[in-house]
Amino acid sequence: MNQKLSDWASIAEIGSGIAVVVTLVLLILGIRENTDMTRASMFASSIESLNATERAIMADPDLARVFLALRAKETNNLDADDRNRLIFIIALQVRTFDMAYSMQRYGLYGDNEWSRFERNLCAAYQRAAAAGYDQLVSDLTTPEFMNFVRSSCPD
Repeated sequence: MNQKLSDWASIAEIGSGIAVVVTLVLLILGIRENTDMTRASMFASSIESLNATERAIMADPDLARVFLALRAKETNNLDADDRNRLIFIIALQVRTFDMAYSMQRYGLYGDNEWSRFERNLCAAYQRAAAAGYDQLVSDLTTPEFMNFVRSSCPD
């Protein structure tokens, strides 16, 4: 009787070991899926932030005109009020990109999501620099972000 009980205990121990391994595999798969969903959500949130900013800019005729001049790299003839509008637009853009950069550094964006942001942030920085506002960008963002921009975005 003692031998039978010992046999059953061994079988139960093997079964519990298998159950632990299966549980760990399922947890790992669940965490991966949750991470992917979190990344997608963070990316969608950042894109919506950029879209909302552009919608707000385009709703104001003066801001829209300055924004389009910035996009076309034709900011040399802006008056003082328009240059102030330009500062506002650049500040909104670079703060959003700086936030996205931080999220990427903490693993909240995958490589595909980040490559889209990287292209856009380099273009935004180049437009700001062409307008003479590279120092403003530096003043509004983290040193880590600026180091990344300076090393990753071609002149």
